[in-house]
Amino acid sequence: RVEGPLLGNSAAVRALREMIDRYAATTEPLLLTGPYGGGHEAVARAIHHASSRSRNAFLHLNCTLVPVGHDLGLLEGTSGENPRPSLWELAHRGTLYLEEVQRLPPEVQERLAGFLAGETTCDVRLIAYSSTAPLVPRDFHPKLLARLEVRQLRVPPIAERSDDIGELALFYVQQHTRRVGSVAQGISETSMDRLRNYRWPGGIQELQSLMERAVSSATGP
Repeated sequence: RVEGPLLGNSAAVRALREMIDRYAATTEPLLLTGPYGGGHEAVARAIHHASSRSRNAFLHLNCTLVPVGHDLGLLEGTSGENPRPSLWELAHRGTLYLEEVQRLPPEVQERLAGFLAGETTCDVRLIAYSSTAPLVPRDFHPKLLARLEVRQLRVPPIAERSDDIGELALFYVQQHTRRVGSVAQGISETSMDRLRNYRWPGGIQELQSLMERAVSSATGP
Protein backbone atom coordinates (compact mmCIF):
# COMPACT_ATOMS: atom_id res chain seq x y z
CA ARG A 1 0.00 0.00 0.00
CA VAL A 2 2.80 2.42 0.73
CA GLU A 3 5.67 1.54 -1.61
CA GLY A 4 5.61 3.30 -4.95
CA PRO A 5 2.79 5.89 -4.86
CA LEU A 6 5.18 8.85 -4.46
CA LEU A 7 7.46 7.82 -7.34
CA GLY A 8 7.58 9.89 -10.51
CA ASN A 9 8.59 13.31 -11.71
CA SER A 10 5.31 14.84 -12.89
CA ALA A 11 4.42 18.34 -11.78
CA ALA A 12 1.61 16.88 -9.64
CA VAL A 13 3.78 14.49 -7.64
CA ARG A 14 6.61 17.04 -7.28
CA ALA A 15 4.12 19.51 -5.80
CA LEU A 16 2.81 16.75 -3.54
CA ARG A 17 6.30 15.97 -2.23
CA GLU A 18 6.82 19.67 -1.51
CA MET A 19 3.58 19.78 0.48
CA ILE A 20 4.64 16.67 2.40
CA ASP A 21 7.80 18.45 3.52
CA ARG A 22 5.78 21.53 4.43
CA TYR A 23 3.24 19.68 6.57
CA ALA A 24 5.91 17.50 8.17
CA ALA A 25 7.20 20.65 9.87
CA THR A 26 3.88 21.23 11.67
CA THR A 27 1.95 19.36 14.34
CA GLU A 28 -1.55 20.60 13.49
CA PRO A 29 -4.31 18.22 12.34
CA LEU A 30 -4.28 17.59 8.60
CA LEU A 31 -7.05 16.34 6.32
CA LEU A 32 -6.09 14.44 3.17
CA THR A 33 -8.62 14.47 0.35
CA GLY A 34 -8.88 13.14 -3.18
CA PRO A 35 -10.35 10.03 -4.85
CA TYR A 36 -9.78 6.73 -3.10
CA GLY A 37 -6.72 4.84 -4.31
CA GLY A 38 -4.39 7.81 -4.70
CA GLY A 39 -1.85 6.63 -2.13
CA HIS A 40 -3.12 8.55 0.88
CA GLU A 41 -1.63 6.17 3.43
CA ALA A 42 1.76 6.56 1.74
CA VAL A 43 1.40 10.35 2.01
CA ALA A 44 0.46 10.14 5.69
CA ARG A 45 3.41 7.88 6.44
CA ALA A 46 5.78 10.13 4.46
CA ILE A 47 4.67 13.13 6.52
CA HIS A 48 5.22 11.16 9.72
CA HIS A 49 8.68 9.91 8.73
CA ALA A 50 9.78 13.39 7.63
CA SER A 51 8.63 14.91 10.92
CA SER A 52 10.20 15.14 14.36
CA ARG A 53 7.84 12.33 15.44
CA SER A 54 9.42 9.76 13.14
CA ARG A 55 10.95 7.73 15.98
CA ASN A 56 7.55 7.25 17.60
CA ALA A 57 4.43 5.34 16.62
CA PHE A 58 2.44 5.67 13.42
CA LEU A 59 -0.97 4.08 13.96
CA HIS A 60 -3.55 3.51 11.21
CA LEU A 61 -7.27 2.91 11.73
CA ASN A 62 -9.71 2.28 8.89
CA CYS A 63 -12.84 3.97 10.25
CA THR A 64 -15.13 1.96 8.00
CA LEU A 65 -14.50 -0.92 10.42
CA VAL A 66 -15.90 0.95 13.42
CA PRO A 67 -19.43 -0.34 14.19
CA VAL A 68 -22.15 1.96 15.45
CA GLY A 69 -21.83 2.47 19.20
CA HIS A 70 -18.14 1.54 19.35
CA ASP A 71 -14.83 3.25 18.78
CA LEU A 72 -12.63 0.11 18.52
CA GLY A 73 -10.37 1.41 21.25
CA LEU A 74 -9.73 4.68 19.45
CA LEU A 75 -10.45 6.99 22.38
CA GLU A 76 -10.97 4.58 25.24
CA GLY A 77 -8.87 1.60 26.22
CA THR A 78 -10.06 -1.36 28.24
CA SER A 79 -10.06 -1.76 31.99
CA GLY A 80 -10.16 -4.81 34.19
CA GLU A 81 -7.65 -7.53 34.84
CA ASN A 82 -5.66 -6.89 31.65
CA PRO A 83 -6.18 -3.21 30.81
CA ARG A 84 -5.17 -1.93 27.40
CA PRO A 85 -4.48 1.69 26.44
CA SER A 86 -6.46 3.40 23.71
CA LEU A 87 -5.03 4.02 20.25
CA TRP A 88 -4.89 7.69 21.15
CA GLU A 89 -2.68 6.89 24.14
CA LEU A 90 -0.51 4.51 22.10
CA ALA A 91 0.06 7.28 19.55
CA HIS A 92 1.42 9.67 22.20
CA ARG A 93 4.20 11.76 20.62
CA GLY A 94 3.52 10.03 17.32
CA THR A 95 0.94 10.13 14.53
CA LEU A 96 -2.57 8.69 14.28
CA TYR A 97 -3.91 8.20 10.76
CA LEU A 98 -7.69 7.83 10.42
CA GLU A 99 -8.81 6.56 7.02
CA GLU A 100 -12.33 7.64 5.98
CA VAL A 101 -12.68 9.64 9.18
CA GLN A 102 -16.22 10.73 8.21
CA ARG A 103 -17.37 7.13 8.84
CA LEU A 104 -16.78 7.43 12.59
CA PRO A 105 -19.99 7.56 14.65
CA PRO A 106 -21.04 11.18 15.39
CA GLU A 107 -20.47 10.81 19.12
CA VAL A 108 -16.94 9.57 18.52
CA GLN A 109 -16.28 12.45 16.12
CA GLU A 110 -17.40 14.90 18.80
CA ARG A 111 -15.09 13.41 21.41
CA LEU A 112 -12.24 13.34 18.90
CA ALA A 113 -12.79 17.06 18.30
CA GLY A 114 -12.52 17.57 22.06
CA PHE A 115 -9.22 15.71 22.15
CA LEU A 116 -7.93 17.94 19.35
CA ALA A 117 -9.03 20.95 21.39
CA GLY A 118 -6.79 19.87 24.27
CA GLU A 119 -9.08 17.73 26.44
CA THR A 120 -6.30 15.17 26.91
CA THR A 121 -2.68 15.16 28.00
CA CYS A 122 -1.61 12.96 25.06
CA ASP A 123 0.46 14.62 22.35
CA VAL A 124 -0.84 13.19 19.07
CA ARG A 125 -0.53 14.43 15.50
CA LEU A 126 -3.76 13.57 13.68
CA ILE A 127 -3.80 12.95 9.94
CA ALA A 128 -7.20 12.03 8.55
CA TYR A 129 -8.43 11.06 5.11
CA SER A 130 -11.86 11.50 3.56
CA SER A 131 -12.80 10.42 0.04
CA THR A 132 -15.80 12.77 0.20
CA ALA A 133 -15.11 15.69 -2.11
CA PRO A 134 -16.18 18.35 -1.59
CA LEU A 135 -16.64 17.77 2.12
CA VAL A 136 -20.26 17.03 3.02
CA PRO A 137 -21.16 18.71 6.34
CA ARG A 138 -23.78 16.06 7.17
CA ASP A 139 -21.02 13.43 7.25
CA PHE A 140 -19.06 15.27 9.93
CA HIS A 141 -19.77 16.48 13.43
CA PRO A 142 -19.57 20.31 13.22
CA LYS A 143 -16.84 20.49 15.86
CA LEU A 144 -14.62 17.97 14.06
CA LEU A 145 -15.24 19.54 10.66
CA ALA A 146 -14.17 22.91 12.05
CA ARG A 147 -10.88 21.36 13.19
CA LEU A 148 -10.13 19.45 9.99
CA GLU A 149 -11.18 21.80 7.21
CA VAL A 150 -8.52 24.37 8.15
CA ARG A 151 -5.63 22.34 6.66
CA GLN A 152 -6.33 20.15 3.66
CA LEU A 153 -4.02 18.41 1.23
CA ARG A 154 -5.47 16.96 -1.96
CA VAL A 155 -3.66 13.85 -3.16
CA PRO A 156 -3.90 13.70 -6.97
CA PRO A 157 -5.17 10.44 -8.52
CA ILE A 158 -2.86 8.71 -11.00
CA ALA A 159 -5.28 9.72 -13.78
CA GLU A 160 -3.76 13.20 -13.28
CA ARG A 161 -0.21 11.77 -13.26
CA SER A 162 0.08 10.20 -16.72
CA ASP A 163 3.77 11.13 -16.88
CA ASP A 164 4.39 8.90 -13.84
CA ILE A 165 2.58 5.81 -15.14
CA GLY A 166 5.66 4.29 -16.77
CA GLU A 167 7.83 4.54 -13.66
CA LEU A 168 5.03 3.28 -11.42
CA ALA A 169 4.21 0.35 -13.71
CA LEU A 170 7.85 -0.75 -13.96
CA PHE A 171 8.24 -0.47 -10.21
CA TYR A 172 5.32 -2.84 -9.57
CA VAL A 173 6.49 -5.25 -12.28
CA GLN A 174 9.97 -5.42 -10.74
CA GLN A 175 8.55 -5.68 -7.23
CA HIS A 176 6.37 -8.64 -8.14
CA THR A 177 9.03 -10.44 -10.20
CA ARG A 178 11.37 -10.34 -7.20
CA ARG A 179 8.59 -11.69 -4.99
CA VAL A 180 7.76 -14.65 -7.24
CA GLY A 181 11.25 -15.27 -8.59
CA SER A 182 10.53 -14.57 -12.27
CA VAL A 183 12.16 -12.30 -14.86
CA ALA A 184 10.72 -9.29 -16.68
CA GLN A 185 12.64 -7.40 -19.35
CA GLY A 186 10.24 -4.47 -19.40
CA ILE A 187 6.92 -3.24 -20.79
CA SER A 188 6.32 -2.80 -24.52
CA GLU A 189 5.65 0.67 -25.90
CA THR A 190 2.20 -0.45 -27.09
CA SER A 191 1.27 -1.61 -23.60
CA MET A 192 2.77 1.51 -22.04
CA ASP A 193 0.62 3.73 -24.28
CA ARG A 194 -2.44 1.81 -23.17
CA LEU A 195 -1.49 2.26 -19.52
CA ARG A 196 -1.01 6.02 -19.95
CA ASN A 197 -4.34 6.46 -21.75
CA TYR A 198 -6.40 4.48 -19.22
CA ARG A 199 -8.27 6.49 -16.53
CA TRP A 200 -7.56 4.13 -13.57
CA PRO A 201 -10.82 4.31 -11.61
CA GLY A 202 -9.29 1.91 -9.07
CA GLY A 203 -6.28 4.16 -8.51
CA ILE A 204 -2.76 2.97 -7.79
CA GLN A 205 -3.98 -0.31 -6.31
CA GLU A 206 -5.59 -1.15 -9.65
CA LEU A 207 -2.29 -0.47 -11.46
CA GLN A 208 -0.39 -2.63 -8.98
CA SER A 209 -2.90 -5.46 -9.30
CA LEU A 210 -2.77 -5.33 -13.11
CA MET A 211 1.02 -5.48 -13.16
CA GLU A 212 1.01 -8.44 -10.78
CA ARG A 213 -1.49 -10.30 -12.97
CA ALA A 214 0.58 -9.52 -16.06
CA VAL A 215 3.70 -10.99 -14.45
CA SER A 216 1.83 -14.05 -13.20
CA SER A 217 0.25 -14.80 -16.57
CA ALA A 218 3.37 -14.15 -18.71
CA THR A 219 4.67 -17.24 -20.54
CA GLY A 220 8.04 -15.67 -21.42
CA PRO A 221 10.47 -13.14 -19.92
